[in-house]
Amino acid sequence: MSEGKRTIWEILKRRIKKMLRMPLPPKPYERVFEREAELFGLHRGDNGEFFPDFHITSSDTVVDVGCGFGGACVFAAAQGAEVVGVDINPPWIEHTKKRLREETSSQRWKLYVSDSNPLPLESGIATKVICQEVLEHVDDPAAVLAELARIGRVGARYLLSVPDP
Repeated sequence: MSEGKRTIWEILKRRIKKMLRMPLPPKPYERVFEREAELFGLHRGDNGEFFPDFHITSSDTVVDVGCGFGGACVFAAAQGAEVVGVDINPPWIEHTKKRLREETSSQRWKLYVSDSNPLPLESGIATKVICQEVLEHVDDPAAVLAELARIGRVGARYLLSVPDP
């Protein structure tokens, strides 16, 4: 059997743990995400710094476009910010909703399923806009960038990233 395939015993063990509601080990991407955050000084709840020099406070309205599994949404909600998460994948929105309910006490959040062209949001609502590792996946990056600009208030700060040019 190849290295990448799990044995029947591993599959059964995982299913039994799930049935018994035993904690499952984190998925590989969760470990990588947490490790990257630690290495690069990201998501520092002690000072509200989501990214170096990108602070989130309770006076912010944070929009996370392509929120995925909700890491930025949970961080922002924990800082007391109003949070809006958007993602094209309904199961990821459900996962983010579950995380927000379980990991924060915030009631100040909304989640939307959307391809972000257009965003289902009013103009000028966000003080902080996060869009990480999304633009390389959309059909029309310029249109999505225009939407990001539209939802930001005057003076809004943006954290955008893509894996390569």
